[in-house]
Amino acid sequence: MNEILLSFISQIKRFIRQGHRLFSGGNQLKTLELALWGVGVCAAVVFLVIKVRAWGPIDAPEQMDFATYYTAARVGLLSPADLYSPQRWQHVNGPNLGTDVPYLYFPSFAWILRPLALLPYEVARRIWFWGSVGASALVVICLLRMELRRDSRIWGIVLWLLLPSTLDTLYLGQVNDFLALLITVGAMSFYEFRSRIQFIGGTLVGIAGGVKLFPIILIVMGLWREKWRFSVGCIAGLAVFISLGLLGMPLSTWAEFGRIFMDTTTALSPPGLSILHNQSLFAFWRKLSFEGTIPLVLQGNVVGVLTVQPLISSTLANLFAYGSVLLVIAFTAVALWNLHHGSSESALVAWALLLITTLIVAPISWWHYLTIVAPLFPGLIEIRRHVPVGWRLLLPVGYLFVVLQRGIMLWLQAVPFLILSCALLVGIMLWWSVFIHYALGMRQEKIY
Repeated sequence: MNEILLSFISQIKRFIRQGHRLFSGGNQLKTLELALWGVGVCAAVVFLVIKVRAWGPIDAPEQMDFATYYTAARVGLLSPADLYSPQRWQHVNGPNLGTDVPYLYFPSFAWILRPLALLPYEVARRIWFWGSVGASALVVICLLRMELRRDSRIWGIVLWLLLPSTLDTLYLGQVNDFLALLITVGAMSFYEFRSRIQFIGGTLVGIAGGVKLFPIILIVMGLWREKWRFSVGCIAGLAVFISLGLLGMPLSTWAEFGRIFMDTTTALSPPGLSILHNQSLFAFWRKLSFEGTIPLVLQGNVVGVLTVQPLISSTLANLFAYGSVLLVIAFTAVALWNLHHGSSESALVAWALLLITTLIVAPISWWHYLTIVAPLFPGLIEIRRHVPVGWRLLLPVGYLFVVLQRGIMLWLQAVPFLILSCALLVGIMLWWSVFIHYALGMRQEKIY
């Protein structure tokens, strides 16, 4: 008995000595970093569990966004002129769309989804759901095959899968998983020596840019490394996507799309509830000049109302918005210039930096867009190897802010400040600053 007690005391002393070494000799920040990653991952798991418990049958989530896609595709079949006039959609035999209107995508997207529109809604919805699950699985496989350290790939996949927006994509029936697959395959093709593979990868990225416009900025990657076939592929993919719609839809529909598109983008952020979820710099400044009331909706129920008074004028908001966006673009351009002659590792950093920048500077950047930029997350794990530990702390803090964005409806009831809905923007800005620091540091290394 005494031997067991002495052995137990010995193990306790050993644990204390190890803990002392861990928190001494400059290891405090490393320990803090691991703790912050743990908090971020645990917070993601909590939101995951809450969402799954409210989910219901596995293949019967809400899928309100897919309901919009499906009805728009049916309108494109029966009455293309009404595609951007949801008030005239009642004659279409489709699902109850609730408030997720109007349809804001290219006419080409509705045209491509016509085969699903020919099916009963329940059949089409399940095909879309399981297709999204399959696309997610293929993204994981692609990330596993990337030429990175094993832990960067594994932990990058974990961070991506645990994103609240990744589960939201399935629940809402968003197109994000399919776009994530196109962009991930495009990223893999960028490292290929064969120009034909680069062209195909660029074409996939161009198609993704036709659905959600912001990925098209990845054309810069081909120009940056002088991989012209990749850039040409981006242009070709976008051109083919648009051409399909031009052939299948009347010009009057395209004219209406142009009007809707200009009205949406020039307003910095759509009014109403959607302003809470837009995470671009444009939306940040728009929130400071916003005036009105916004319903706080949680799981389909209004749990409160947020009354907002403007802090700055709309003119000043516009000036700050465009100025800050230009500043971010300028810093990113300098960073890419510094990374131009680096190793293949620098290419991964450039991909991640450009993906982050697109989320920041796009006029509209919904919280669920993070699911689309899947190659970013292995990049987050890889970059931490190359920056000082103090800067590395910003990576898990950023992830924690990204995860906490999912709970904005809870704390906005207690602390009613519209600017607090920008948690995700703060998170990705922290990531952006780490990549910028690394790139500018490479420049200094070259000088000295």
